[in-house]
Amino acid sequence: MDKKEEEELTCLRWSDRIYVSVRKSSLTFRPSAYALIRHLRHWLLMRTPQGLYFFPGGVIDLGEPISYAVRRGVSEETGLAVEVGKVFTVEEILIQLDIPRRFSNFHCLLMFCEARLADAYGQILPDLSSPADKNEGYPVWLDERELTAERLLPPADKVVRKLQS
Repeated sequence: MDKKEEEELTCLRWSDRIYVSVRKSSLTFRPSAYALIRHLRHWLLMRTPQGLYFFPGGVIDLGEPISYAVRRGVSEETGLAVEVGKVFTVEEILIQLDIPRRFSNFHCLLMFCEARLADAYGQILPDLSSPADKNEGYPVWLDERELTAERLLPPADKVVRKLQS
């Protein structure tokens, strides 16, 4: 197949949630794992620079167990220690990340895991640390009544619908 005939796929551009066409050969496979943490009727989320939300976590490094990736991602993004349970759901999405002077296209497989705070916080919401890079967003506790699919980046919106069903 020559370049003119190469398959084009629809990909979500992360920065503005617009769907764009990309070449299949431009995709990099990117498995990642995220924590579903609810404490005192609040969900632990990352607020993006665009004002939308996503669950804390991130890319699974080669050879890294899923549970370790979740613990590491939550710790790096929020400063909290968590205990990871079972995988709640797996979602798939093609995304394009805007990186200065170029785009990176990913075929993402996202594992959303049940998790809970490792330390006993009782009836308080623990303080959250902010990452050094504010362009990545910052952690927040969002009241469960405010958690709606419309406020989340895909595919976290699908996860919330499953949690609420």
